[in-house]
Amino acid sequence: MKNQPQIEEILNNEERCEAVNECKTFEELAEVILSFADTDGNIQDKTRLFNAKEMAEHCINFSMIYPNTLTRMWGIRRQAMYMSYSNRR
Repeated sequence: MKNQPQIEEILNNEERCEAVNECKTFEELAEVILSFADTDGNIQDKTRLFNAKEMAEHCINFSMIYPNTLTRMWGIRRQAMYMSYSNRR
């Protein structure tokens, strides 16, 4: 089966999801985002290429008005939205 992901890739994705979910502040999430960057400083989403440094800056200054500045990969956008919502309470 050609399209079946390899075991290492699955584990890597699970580890990344766990790292994102453990973040309690936008600064922690920004650091995790930077750690996910490839050698060119980018993060590949399913349809779009993100600059990790710019995404980390958007994360620190996260606004629900522009949630698309963060990728949905590994739950990054979901975690930012969760932290934004829980900080309002």
